[in-house]
Amino acid sequence: LDNNNAGIKPEQLYKLSTAVAGTLTMKGTLINPTTRTINLANGWNWIGFISIRNQDLAQAFGNLNAQAGDIVKGKTQFAVYDASLGWIGSLKTMKPGQGFMYMSMSAKSFTYPLAGMFGNFTEDPSEDAIKIAGENTVTKSAVADQWKVKDGKFNTNMTLLSTVENECGEVLSGGKYAVGIFDALGNTRAYAPIEQLEEMEVSYLTIAGEEGDRLSAQLLDTESGLAVDLGQSFNFVTNWHAGDAREPFVINIREDICNKLTTPVETVEESAFRAFPTLFNQHFFLDYVAEQKDEQAWVSVTNMWGQVIFTTEMSFEEGYNQRRIDLSDYDLAPGLYTVELHANGQVQTQKLIKSN
Repeated sequence: LDNNNAGIKPEQLYKLSTAVAGTLTMKGTLINPTTRTINLANGWNWIGFISIRNQDLAQAFGNLNAQAGDIVKGKTQFAVYDASLGWIGSLKTMKPGQGFMYMSMSAKSFTYPLAGMFGNFTEDPSEDAIKIAGENTVTKSAVADQWKVKDGKFNTNMTLLSTVENECGEVLSGGKYAVGIFDALGNTRAYAPIEQLEEMEVSYLTIAGEEGDRLSAQLLDTESGLAVDLGQSFNFVTNWHAGDAREPFVINIREDICNKLTTPVETVEESAFRAFPTLFNQHFFLDYVAEQKDEQAWVSVTNMWGQVIFTTEMSFEEGYNQRRIDLSDYDLAPGLYTVELHANGQVQTQKLIKSN
């Protein structure tokens, strides 16, 4: 914060770390954004958005001479400037009171417009309550809700404008699939739907993490909940960005993975039941191939002393099924746990280890 008693400057970005979730109420004088020049240095800059109405990026940066390669990002979304296409990415709208990081390819300055197309300046101040949340969810469907990104645990991110190179034909089109980035314990670090950009299938991935985290990519079916490991991994690098509309970061989907999308039962080859990863933190997954439909199945988790600490009912369709078991509300101690699946008159078990 400013040491000359100037208080918080709304045209700057601030990061706040809290021990517990809460609500912070901000009060101040409404300012005319056209009177506040935003100076951008070459490299990363912390900026606030001070127009008085929501605006898309083209409007918000209408007074800025953006260059190819410029990047603007928030906590969960980003956009890259392309000389032909303009701003492209998951970040579409800037909202008053939000903060952003801006990677500028050169030193330059600009002012935000007053209110875009929404009218004239008003002197009526308003109070804005900023929710200090523990997580932010980027989901596309009810099934995709299982892949929540708990970005509140991290104060940095990295971004990828990725293209999905594949031999799947039109299987990936139609908005059914997404790309997920996961850590070694199976926690979701990024989630982005596969969408069309000109002739490419792309995903805009804003990845939460800490320096050196080992991450891997999965292809996600947002209708069935199927997750397929793509066999690609990389290390988290703070504020690193890769990919643009001309040279995107490439995620390869092999032909055998394309085959799994049309015949998903093959994703479990050795056993009709599998719980993974063996070392988990807050959640794990179940793969189950049902010989027939079962609407009265259930799953339990037992600790090393034989105490049942979790149970849930579920139904399975005939064929391949995948479910996510979330134990984040149970404050489990590290150690050995037994997962039991009761389905189609059979009981199947597997041991998993809860990490610190």
